[in-house]
Amino acid sequence: MTSAPNTINAWNEWTENTSFSPGLEVITQKVITHTRISDEEALLLFNEAPLSLLSMLADTVRTRKNGNKT
Repeated sequence: MTSAPNTINAWNEWTENTSFSPGLEVITQKVITHTRISDEEALLLFNEAPLSLLSMLADTVRTRKNGNKT
């Protein structure tokens, strides 16, 4: 299952206006491309990611797994 076009557009718009550490950018790309993150990357998210990034990543994974249902 692929990400919905509106999700991709939201990511593109949000990431153009936001800057984060290179490690967080790598994790974001992994989530977008359906790649599993490592334990170390999970800790980086926990310690450094802003809540806005965490919510976007979580919603992306939730939508991919369950569709646009809540």
